[in-house]
Amino acid sequence: MTALALPAARLIPLPEGLTLRRAALVEPTAVAWHAVSRVAAVGGTLAGARVLVVGGGPIGLLTSAVARHRGAGSVVVTDVRSHPLSVARAVGADQAVPVGSLAETFDVVFESSGAPAGLATALDATAPGGVLVAIGQLPRADIAVPAWQAVTKEITVTGSLRLDTELPASLEFLADPGCDIDAVVTHEFPVQEVAEAMAVAADPARSSKVLLRFEP
Repeated sequence: MTALALPAARLIPLPEGLTLRRAALVEPTAVAWHAVSRVAAVGGTLAGARVLVVGGGPIGLLTSAVARHRGAGSVVVTDVRSHPLSVARAVGADQAVPVGSLAETFDVVFESSGAPAGLATALDATAPGGVLVAIGQLPRADIAVPAWQAVTKEITVTGSLRLDTELPASLEFLADPGCDIDAVVTHEFPVQEVAEAMAVAADPARSSKVLLRFEP
């Protein structure tokens, strides 16, 4: 194994009691934390808000948990597959419903699928005067979405790209025993089974976050 030297200032100590299994979620959690912070950055309010997360992949699931932790009044997750919806319920979403079953609009919407259809769903579901945060990596191409709704409903639309300085806050969140996010990790494989792990991780119908174990 090759050693890598890093400046001590670049290292962040793990909070006491934080397991490595949870610590492995810090990068996607920081992405979620950054996305939730974007609401206030554009003048929106999360406290007490009705929140929708479109797309129940690991980032979307962690965004739902972080939004609840940071004061959302209620959180709904929607997805086209049943597996992400079951995980969303396990991590504390108030509702987890299939796409097409939404019967209301929301104050804050996070689009986490990265699909044009997901962005269209998010625009449809954002209430007048609401905030839409796009997290999912959309195709680098022109796409057809009902953008007119941003005008007629006076929606504030903003993007959220990866993370900034959110790693320490995310570690503290993960170290909180009341942070119920363990169900986001659905599979663990020894590093020798990396090919199988990658195959499982590529199938969102049966997996969420997949971890590799590096054991001596």
